[in-house]
Amino acid sequence: MRLLLLAAALTSLPASAQVRFVAPVAPVVPVAPRLVLPAPVLTPALPNLTPAPPRLTPALPGPALQAPALGAGAEVTPPAPSQAELDFAADASGRVALLADDIAAEAGYRSIRMSGADFSAVVAEAAAREDAAAAPTPQAGAAAVRVRAALLRVVKALLKPEQPLNTQVRRLLSVWQVFNEEMARAAAEKRTLEGVAAEAELFAEQVESSA
Repeated sequence: MRLLLLAAALTSLPASAQVRFVAPVAPVVPVAPRLVLPAPVLTPALPNLTPAPPRLTPALPGPALQAPALGAGAEVTPPAPSQAELDFAADASGRVALLADDIAAEAGYRSIRMSGADFSAVVAEAAAREDAAAAPTPQAGAAAVRVRAALLRVVKALLKPEQPLNTQVRRLLSVWQVFNEEMARAAAEKRTLEGVAAEAELFAEQVESSA
């Protein structure tokens, strides 16, 4: 910048002034020292340019400090359920069927004398008796609860409470068997407890909408 200002100052001089500098031949020596004087002025200006790059270095650690935040916010994937957990959830409807048979035998029920309401009550009691403590994990027990609740919805959707059971039981048992098969398929394909429970609830919705 100082060089540009000096050049501008020289070119802005009037012509008469410029002739005064050129015309005298003898005082060439005195003029030379005057031209050398600006050189020392330029030298101190150079160090002002060197401190600028070091200022960029402290700014670099800024983004590096944000890197640990990405790892801290990452979600942890839950471990996949074991086969025992999947089997416990998928077999919930089959265990309810066995318990329902036992409860009906204890009460002296016979299918020919039972109504739809009677059988629905037996199935509900069997589902309530299902021992959650037998679950391999609390997660498997919670999934089995959802499967049993979906099964009760299927039974209630297919049975008319006031009609005899023997006029409805074949259709009910057929759908019940398909329900069991769908639970086994969901456990094998989805490989998650949520997948098994969600499949049971979807099955119940479809039965309710078509009943």
